[in-house]
Amino acid sequence: MIVIIPARLESTRLKNKMLIEIEGKPLIRKVRDDIMDLGYDAYVATDSDEIAKAVKGGLVLRTSQHPNGTLRAMAAAKAIGEDKFILVQGDCLGLSKHTLESIEAMLYDNAGDLDAVTAVKKFRSKNEMMLPSKVKTIHNGNRMMWNTRQNIGYGDHHVGVYGFNNLDIAQACVGDTIEDLEQNEWLLKGFKVGVVSTTDNIFDINTEDDVREVLQRRTSTVG
Repeated sequence: MIVIIPARLESTRLKNKMLIEIEGKPLIRKVRDDIMDLGYDAYVATDSDEIAKAVKGGLVLRTSQHPNGTLRAMAAAKAIGEDKFILVQGDCLGLSKHTLESIEAMLYDNAGDLDAVTAVKKFRSKNEMMLPSKVKTIHNGNRMMWNTRQNIGYGDHHVGVYGFNNLDIAQACVGDTIEDLEQNEWLLKGFKVGVVSTTDNIFDINTEDDVREVLQRRTSTVG
């Protein structure tokens, strides 16, 4: 199964996020290289010349503009004839092969039932759970029930990775979304989303504080 990483230059919370340097590489290339190191063919889907240049070769799918990354990734998958794929957000660091394989297995084992599969993990602290930049997923162990950015005091950290069996799910949910979370629209319209839990040390970058923490963690590891 292939991995598609949708990437745009603009970011509402962090300017030019995909080009921020992490471990000597632009973030988008760091994420792409990490996925390829796990043994997956990883495509970057983008409409940005700067991002395509930052990736430095490899598998780049040029797309037109799309209202969200899921639609961009699905357009890319259809263009190359794939009917299933895994989407990894361009700011998602720390994924393991085990997590990707778990998503892939649930997709294939539930091909007639699940439209998508995502991953969640426990929050590292109560303070992290309180952050509005961190999406909380409510689930029953293997099915997504709801998602929120609010500090509700419970829920697991939603990780920026999805597997898709249904390449029409995103098109059916274009428009305004509750809390700016398209996966809530999927649920409201009857699509079924499976959940796998991971213990990976996954980190998504949404704010300047996130960038500083990633760099500090890297410095501590090297030291």
